[in-house]
Amino acid sequence: MTSEARGGWPAGRGEMAERIRTHDWAATPLGPVEHWPLSLRAIVDMVLPNGFPMVVLWGPQLVQIYNDSYRALMGLKHPKGLGQPTHQCWPETRHITAPIYERVFAGETSTLEDALIPLMRSGRLEDAWFTLSFSPLRDESGHVAGVLVTALETTERHLAEVALRESEARFRCLVEPFAQAVWESDTQGRVVADSPSWRAYTGQTVDEYLGNEWREAIHPDDREDTLRMWREAVRTASPMTAEFRLRGPDGGWRWTHVRTAPLRNADGSVRKWVGMNVDITARKQAEAAQRESEERLRVVVEAAEAATWELDVVTHRVTSDARHSAFLGLPADVPLTLEAIMAAIHPEDREKTQRAIAAALAGENEGRYVIVLRTGGVQGTPVRWLEGWGQAYFAPDGRPLRIAGITVDVTQRKQVEEALRESEARYRTLFDSIDEGFCILQVLFDAEQRPLDCRYLEVNPAFERHSGMRDVLGKTFRELVPGIEPSWIDTYGRVALTGEPTRFEGLALSMSRWFDVYAFRIGEPHECKVAVLFTDVTARKQAERMLRERVDFERQLIGIVSHDLRNPLNAILLSATMLMRRSGVDARKEGALRCVFDAAERMRRLVRDLLDFTQVRMGQGLPVKREPLDLHALVHKVVDEVLAAYPEREVEVRAEGEARAALDADRIAQLLGNLLSNALAYGAAGSPVCVTTRDEGAHVVLEVHNRGEPIPPEKLERLFQPLERGAQSPAHASRSIGLGLFIVDSIVRAHGGRIRVHSTAGEGTTFSVLLPRGD
Repeated sequence: MTSEARGGWPAGRGEMAERIRTHDWAATPLGPVEHWPLSLRAIVDMVLPNGFPMVVLWGPQLVQIYNDSYRALMGLKHPKGLGQPTHQCWPETRHITAPIYERVFAGETSTLEDALIPLMRSGRLEDAWFTLSFSPLRDESGHVAGVLVTALETTERHLAEVALRESEARFRCLVEPFAQAVWESDTQGRVVADSPSWRAYTGQTVDEYLGNEWREAIHPDDREDTLRMWREAVRTASPMTAEFRLRGPDGGWRWTHVRTAPLRNADGSVRKWVGMNVDITARKQAEAAQRESEERLRVVVEAAEAATWELDVVTHRVTSDARHSAFLGLPADVPLTLEAIMAAIHPEDREKTQRAIAAALAGENEGRYVIVLRTGGVQGTPVRWLEGWGQAYFAPDGRPLRIAGITVDVTQRKQVEEALRESEARYRTLFDSIDEGFCILQVLFDAEQRPLDCRYLEVNPAFERHSGMRDVLGKTFRELVPGIEPSWIDTYGRVALTGEPTRFEGLALSMSRWFDVYAFRIGEPHECKVAVLFTDVTARKQAERMLRERVDFERQLIGIVSHDLRNPLNAILLSATMLMRRSGVDARKEGALRCVFDAAERMRRLVRDLLDFTQVRMGQGLPVKREPLDLHALVHKVVDEVLAAYPEREVEVRAEGEARAALDADRIAQLLGNLLSNALAYGAAGSPVCVTTRDEGAHVVLEVHNRGEPIPPEKLERLFQPLERGAQSPAHASRSIGLGLFIVDSIVRAHGGRIRVHSTAGEGTTFSVLLPRGD
């Protein structure tokens, strides 16, 4: 130690001032302090009291001299780093800093914003982020003799931004694959934000959707129950699931499954509601979420600017820059006082700020302090979050002389942290409430990027119900299911490598289960993480297989019976017809032949109905051959033919307007024959049946009405299904197999028409057929 260092240079009570005074500089490339140029000593005097982390790199070997604030960044490198060439102290950063130092020695100034600088300051290499300024330092001759580095560490802010991006990505990945609409409401259940996906699904405008108007899109039959459930959920702050019908843009009704849950504050109160409607397109909702996420990200990444200030403890005089006044919400041209500063601090943070300053002035923690506080919050002024670092300076007798500090606006960081908490809460609410199984996997690869196995990282509560497995976290597929098919691991490996999502239904023979799966990559590619949304569809697959087997059996049975009966029936009809045409047949034999003919004719119609039924069930539909005809005339002909089998009954025929149309005469005759036969069989015996044809512009209408017992209401909805009858057959009517109305409905559909039925005890039963006229 030199005599001059022992004499008290540099001045100051800080740790680094003391270390510089006691350091053996003769053993460094700089040599004894008394040989240092005045320019270097002046620079050291300027850097030591500065509140910013600063380091002076002097001479060709860039020997380090740093202040107390920079010491905190050194970690285990301190105190050995004092007087040490910077490349010897920080060899791990040489590839980054060496080119910068060359430019600075050429006279340039360089700045790095939020730069990644891997450091070995804690015994291991760790990633750290800094905003750095590199400035040239000149000696008495004007030549660049060193570099001044000012460093502000931004690691905490950078990691918060990364965490926010990952949380937002998980939330989007969870919702987008299967939610058609995502929405939010206030605590009272009123919609206060637009949902483009809801409007796309329902056709509602923004004004029709906001507030409570969204309920108008619910089917009238479902509205009361749905709103009752919604009001009860809001009242009890409980999650809700419901199924109901929504009106689409085309006016038709579609079913939707809604799930909604409350998003809570820290005190447990409801902040707002979040919900989603499954099986509708979420493109616009996703676009809105993407724009919101990008805007938050833009705010987060803006670099914070620091303000400086200093308090003279003796005179109570405060000096600061304009930015510091702006942080406090005070006019820049008004001199600051300690009282004004305290008044500008949020009332809840004043006491801790006073304690922190008092502790620093008392010499605690070597006179340093770090504090996070708020300004504003008084009389409606906006709240700003600040983070401050300060250093107190003392006289030789220990009396505090002044305290200097720097302040950084960390409002954006706090907003990011709050947004992260809200995003995590929103993600967790949906994660825990969905009925589908959900898990996050890490795909394990060998050295040649071939997938070997998958490890479970996270699962939702529904996972066990759909997979049948429990306690899976941290375990792999092959540990849990030793016989797992390699195709499952290969599929998830392909998603992890390519980033291309996939959706499929697959059979896991090793688990005896069918799954409906949607898999997509999350996180960074090198993390090899895949999210899987899945449902156990084993029961549905088994039901589908049984249904296919039953339909195949019915089709084969009906087809065989119908074709095998057709040929002998034709022979019976032909023989009966020929015998009735012979002369000399007495009345008794003619009556017997008529009975044979009528029975065979009924059997022929039954076979025809069976063949038509088989054709429809095979998905081919009924063929129609349209030809111009007069519906009035066709009805008269069919009525006459049917009455031959019911000579004791009366049928009234009414024709209104012009009824020419392009229709299939045989099929329309078949339709009317079935409707008229039903009316005569089930109608009141003493009451006539009325058949009406009329003109309705581009359509013609055919109606068949009869008095008598009405069709039971519970049978109306399935009246046109196969093997269904409107009522029990009366004793005098022949028993049918219940295909007549099914065939009627199929003929109407084949013509592009509609059929309605109205049946009451007072008005009787009316079948109304609306048919387009065609070309």
